[in-house]
Amino acid sequence: MAPYSYPDAFVQEQLTTFEDTTSLSAADLLTVGLADARYQRLGQAVHLSIPLSSGPALTVQQDTDSQPRVAVSPDGDIAFGDGTSDPDVVLRRVGPNTLAVVEGTLSQGGQAVLDASKVGAANGVAALDANGQVPSAQLPPTNVGLSQAQADARYILQTAAGAASGVATLNASSKIPTTQVPDLSGTYVATSTRGAASGVATLDSASKVPVSQIPDLANTYVTASTNLDNQYGPGDHGMFTWSCGLEHLRSSGQPEAGGVRMIKVRLKRPVTVGWIWMHLTASGTSLTANQCFAGLYTTAGTRVAVTVDQSTAWSTIGEKKMSLTTPYNAAAGDYFIAFVANGTTIPQFTAASNNSSSGLNMGVTGASLRFANGPTGQASLPASINMASISPGSASYFVALS
Repeated sequence: MAPYSYPDAFVQEQLTTFEDTTSLSAADLLTVGLADARYQRLGQAVHLSIPLSSGPALTVQQDTDSQPRVAVSPDGDIAFGDGTSDPDVVLRRVGPNTLAVVEGTLSQGGQAVLDASKVGAANGVAALDANGQVPSAQLPPTNVGLSQAQADARYILQTAAGAASGVATLNASSKIPTTQVPDLSGTYVATSTRGAASGVATLDSASKVPVSQIPDLANTYVTASTNLDNQYGPGDHGMFTWSCGLEHLRSSGQPEAGGVRMIKVRLKRPVTVGWIWMHLTASGTSLTANQCFAGLYTTAGTRVAVTVDQSTAWSTIGEKKMSLTTPYNAAAGDYFIAFVANGTTIPQFTAASNNSSSGLNMGVTGASLRFANGPTGQASLPASINMASISPGSASYFVALS
């Protein structure tokens, strides 16, 4: 290719030497594509190739009669134009092998060449450090402290939100949308089924299924308090428990006025107690109103239930089914049934025997006594009894709960 020179008012310094670039590879050349019609002949664009490894020598890859204007300024800028006072492309050598675009657009190997002045500058592009990463100084400030060292497993792409193998989103109520919650019907039951028909049983404060949710098993199981040797028990008489079998009743006892008597009974299962049963073989006379009661105590001596006044009921003989003022939900265990009477003549209460106190309580003392004498001089059943002060009783009074 022959060298060219173009004297022109635009040329700031006459350029008389053009190199042949046939020995250079495409990677060695920075190509200026002048696609404007002013630089074309027969529809073919003019291309100017600049060797990056040498000085400001140029070659024009076009027919010899093309008229592109090329100039080198005193400060080293290489300019291309059409002869007007304004160049279309201006290059500036900013390093031994680096040309920066001052004006216009360049391409290298068919790819757009970036203006070096835009690297790391405002409204430009970010640079890369020696590790091929954007320097932290060119990263925007964030509220999460994002840095090159942290931008790996600590953060996820926005495209992962609500996507398969990604993370769940939150709705306006800060809840996971139901569409992103898997079907758990095979693992969990709805809360609406608790205690409901065809649902599941609940648990009370003692982690037990409430009695109200247990079906009637009377025809399936024998009542726990019923004897299992085909003999009659309290269940056959509509009672939960009793102090002794009815067939053993052949005596009676008469406590002193104001003296509390205590008889132990055992519940084999939790029940709701509503009545206390006793039997009188001789009625009382002139009994003092509101001073005759029966009640239920724990083995610790705490009264948990009491009947209404029995001064009228105990004025006649026979079976006495006495209602509690408030039903009591009793857990399985031992309890004491106690009673007290005041008046001119105290009733005689039916008992299995009335002889030796030691015989009725062999091997037990204190709160373990089965038949005991409680405090004396009482006009009512006290709210609590000191169980260390009770003594063995001599009458095995009949009492029962239902």
